[in-house]
Amino acid sequence: MHVLFWSDTLWPVVGGVEVLAANFLRGMQPRGYEFALITRQDDLSQPEREDFAGMPMHRLPFRQALQAGDVRQLVSVRKRLQELKQALRPDLVHIFHSGPGVFFHLQTPQDPPAALVVSLHQLYGEEALAADTIRGRLLRQADWIVACSASVLAETRAQLPEIVARSSVIPNSLPMPALAPASLPLGAPHLLCLGRAVAQKGFDVALRAFARLAGRYPQARLVVAGDGEALPVLVQLAEALQIADRVDFMGWVAPPDVPALINRCAVVVMPSRYEPFGLVALQAGQLARPVVASRVDGLSEVVVDRETGLLVEPEDSEALAGAIARLLDHPELAERMGQAGRRRSREAFAWDRHLDSYDALFQRLVKDRHGGATAH
Repeated sequence: MHVLFWSDTLWPVVGGVEVLAANFLRGMQPRGYEFALITRQDDLSQPEREDFAGMPMHRLPFRQALQAGDVRQLVSVRKRLQELKQALRPDLVHIFHSGPGVFFHLQTPQDPPAALVVSLHQLYGEEALAADTIRGRLLRQADWIVACSASVLAETRAQLPEIVARSSVIPNSLPMPALAPASLPLGAPHLLCLGRAVAQKGFDVALRAFARLAGRYPQARLVVAGDGEALPVLVQLAEALQIADRVDFMGWVAPPDVPALINRCAVVVMPSRYEPFGLVALQAGQLARPVVASRVDGLSEVVVDRETGLLVEPEDSEALAGAIARLLDHPELAERMGQAGRRRSREAFAWDRHLDSYDALFQRLVKDRHGGATAH
């Protein structure tokens, strides 16, 4: 089956969605899928065409054309995409992560049309899904919509009731790391905040919680791993809270190094203000680390309160500190929750089941599109 895989960002950009995309493509390729990748060209110095894991990746200057508003540029990008679609003739188009460039997908219809699957990895406001918006048009045209969590699905269905019969949840997943879980280092515990340093992640709440704990646990350290626009503010906050010497700001961590980083910590702390899924919580569970997190959105679907971790209300640094202290004071509880998280990551978020679900969906949609005939 020929699949046109569309993601607003792909390698060499590295973040949660990009890690999911890379693993998904590598996982589905051995199942007989021939992928061609479409993504945006951030910098005109980037090659328009290169291979990713043996798959052709095409970069187009979507953003530049839209920002310039120049008719000639818009027509040029549209023409290039139309030529690619005609050459590739995909059986199915999978919009894995949508951005402004989806405008050009909507402007380049196929004949005959391919099946269209849209994956949702975030929540959109009602205005963003209006009938005259790019994403609103995309979801209304999709043959099937896949949400990464029940929370995302419920909110999107509430905004677009017409998609109820053609939407479902396939939870995010990742392959289990080869690294075996280490014992929890609770004697000199490292607490880990991992992710983009942006307001959404609530790392400022974690710093305030740690300030409450620092005197009580003199051996404890807080590790903040990630880069982003909020990092300078977080560094200043640590200094203002007089805990700068107890906080390690690591900056960006390459995905292959993440399992080892998680394995060195005792508790993963996720005080997010909103979270469609919570990939770091899944990674923590894979390595038997308990999670203390905000009770928000999809995060509360990954972390089972009082079973694989502890959930607190968002913005509540006092409650966050209390939950962390509970785990540090009760090592047997922390160990038990970590092991429960590992079991849950294998059962509820099994990698093979994730791929099987997409595989079955792709096959069914293409079969329906071809009237029961086998795709080329």
